[in-house]
Amino acid sequence: MKKLLRSTLVATVFFVAGSLAAQVGWRFPTDKITVREWTQFREEVLAKPKVVRAEYANQLVLTVEAERAIYVFTQPQHPAYPAVVVRAVVANGGGSTVKRMGHFAGSEEAFASWWHEFDALDAAIPGQIK
Repeated sequence: MKKLLRSTLVATVFFVAGSLAAQVGWRFPTDKITVREWTQFREEVLAKPKVVRAEYANQLVLTVEAERAIYVFTQPQHPAYPAVVVRAVVANGGGSTVKRMGHFAGSEEAFASWWHEFDALDAAIPGQIK
């Protein structure tokens, strides 16, 4: 998880160097989705231009610089599989903040636990990029 957090933090700070923050929205109207929807979403992100792919701790991390967004998809060995968390840097007054969205097609409890692994990382970002 340390590698994921470090890499995600570096990538997020890197995105803020751009002039405009992305406006990434919810992909589905509810947190709970089907496996088919999760698979389709992953395929859509993988097909985006210039997507950078990395794997950490049973997670597929897809960085899309043009959106200033990081998509983290769980892999089959991950307890929250199948699930996704999207983190995007967005403008917030004179600075920026991280907007986090997510969806799960597996266990809600496992997803909630995984979701909270991002709390400290997201909380640290706004103070670093104002």
